[in-house]
Amino acid sequence: MHSALLGFHVTVALGLSIMLGVQCVELGRIVPADADEPPRITRASTLVIKLVPMITAVVAVTGGILVGTGSEGGPWIGAGVIAAVVIAGLAFWTLRQLRDPYVIRGRTLSGVRAVQWGAPSFVLAGTFLMAVRPRDVPTAVIPIVLAVAVAVGAYFASEKARQQIVRPPARSSNPGS
Repeated sequence: MHSALLGFHVTVALGLSIMLGVQCVELGRIVPADADEPPRITRASTLVIKLVPMITAVVAVTGGILVGTGSEGGPWIGAGVIAAVVIAGLAFWTLRQLRDPYVIRGRTLSGVRAVQWGAPSFVLAGTFLMAVRPRDVPTAVIPIVLAVAVAVGAYFASEKARQQIVRPPARSSNPGS
């Protein structure tokens, strides 16, 4: 039973990794080339993002059951829980932002970019923690800190790019003035 549950847990975690990869592609597609257009949000985009918290919950539950059946514990469990909560939270935040495509502008767009890069970073951190199972707190926390740094870096890079966009001057409605 223990090895079957572990196999299921790892398979679902790999599925979560794939779903987050698809989510990143979908988030990249919704942003239009022209800043004046609304983003293109498809059913596939929202469906993929809606599945992420559910799959994350399955990973968390099976991980909890594995720990309860005597799997090796340590600070990596807490860091893994943080990664799972952040992944689900990012998906919920993104779904909330996608409700109104006309608000995905400015800082919200930078937030979507941070999710696009940050969520996979948290999956990698969780995968590292599952594989290595560090016993000391710094080794368990470092992958989470690095994932946060990737998300924050993506946000600020998007903000910098957004601020550097030069828009042409508006046309005057009165050509004689």
